Amino acid sequence: MSQSKAWKESAAVAMLKLLALLPLRPARALGRWVGRIAWLTARKSRRFALKNIAHCFPSLAPEEQRRLARRSFVESGALIGEVAITWLWPIEKIRQIAISREGLEHLQEAHDAGKGVLVLTPHLGNWELLFPLLSDDFPVAAMYRPPRMQALDDLITSVRQRCGGEMFPASARGVRQTIRALRQGKVTFVLPDQEPAPNAGVFAPFFGQPAWTMTLPARLRQATGCTILFAAVYRRPRGFHVVFEPASFDPDLPTEDFCEHMNARLADLIRHAPEQYQWTYKRFYTQPDGRRQIYLDEPIDARSPDSAEPEG
Repeated sequence: MSQSKAWKESAAVAMLKLLALLPLRPARALGRWVGRIAWLTARKSRRFALKNIAHCFPSLAPEEQRRLARRSFVESGALIGEVAITWLWPIEKIRQIAISREGLEHLQEAHDAGKGVLVLTPHLGNWELLFPLLSDDFPVAAMYRPPRMQALDDLITSVRQRCGGEMFPASARGVRQTIRALRQGKVTFVLPDQEPAPNAGVFAPFFGQPAWTMTLPARLRQATGCTILFAAVYRRPRGFHVVFEPASFDPDLPTEDFCEHMNARLADLIRHAPEQYQWTYKRFYTQPDGRRQIYLDEPIDARSPDSAEPEG
């Protein structure tokens, strides 16, 4: 590892440890300042967010699209403070946060059926909270895409395993481990709103736009007969609101139909708090029929009149 990369990794871990010394609301507030700075300085990420929001919400006026993009940067900053707390606070302290729950009976009923539960959640709010929140009451596992920083990967893995859960990389071996966890009746998390490999997806509408969508959740259902649930962790002024919802479609649909319904359910969850979604990810990078990908245009200056609008 180069000296520069090692310094960046050490700085990232140090920042998380510093934020974890704060209560939740000050940690969020400090993170939101980071988000405001990022809106002005992270030109590529800003462009990706603006393109995604224009693609998904074409009926919004341009100034409304821009305001939503800026708010999403501010809320992503809040997530930095929350992640520090979620990863580094003792489990007992995390559970003292004000967390309301909706639909937990769906999870309990699905787990009691003994077939394994596949929980699908988008990159919305603080999805990281699900692992420590549920680990006392359910056997938990998750598939994840390791971060580029090894120090962060080590931190994430150690913290999640501290909860008694299992972590599987997004690889062929990780898929086999996930199938085994589901067959053992575990509550297993997958975030399905990222682009899969070229041989692991289909095009399905996401906010009415074609998106290269992972077929993994459908294949896991086919291999294990697991119950499919959807979940989201929304940020609230004093804590969080966690929602669990059953699939509103037949999980044994053909794979392409499953993916279409899955994306529709994820979009429904996001619409409840679109500013809390990670719009900077290039979700529509792969386009069907050789279409031009949407992220190639020149960036737009953040310092437009509405950039000073409050985020609400």
